[in-house]
Amino acid sequence: MDIKGVCYDVGRLYPSHFLTRKTFDPAATRRDLQVIRDDLNANAVRFQGRSLTRLTAATEAALELGLQVWFSPKMFERSQKATSPTWNAPPQPPNPSAAASPIS
Repeated sequence: MDIKGVCYDVGRLYPSHFLTRKTFDPAATRRDLQVIRDDLNANAVRFQGRSLTRLTAATEAALELGLQVWFSPKMFERSQKATSPTWNAPPQPPNPSAAASPIS
C-alpha cells in the first residue's frame, strides 16, 4: 500500500490557551482537501484537533473525496478518565452550526 499524506489541523487548544484555529469552515476545509488530493497528489490525511464535531466534519469530507483518514484527537491536559466518556458515547451526526463556531 502506497500512502502519501499530510496532517490537517482542525483546531488544537494548547495548555497556554493558544488556539490554532479559532473558527472552522467546512466548505474551506473541503477545498483544502481537494487541493491536498489533486495538487499535492496525496491519498491520505491525518486530522488533528480537539473538537470531535470538527474532526468528524473534516473526516466525512475527506472520505467523500476518496482520501484515507487518520483521526487524531488532541486533548492536552486531560486524563484518560476525563476523555473516556467522549469515546464511549454513541456517534452523533455533525451539527453544521456547531462546526462553524469557535472551540470553547
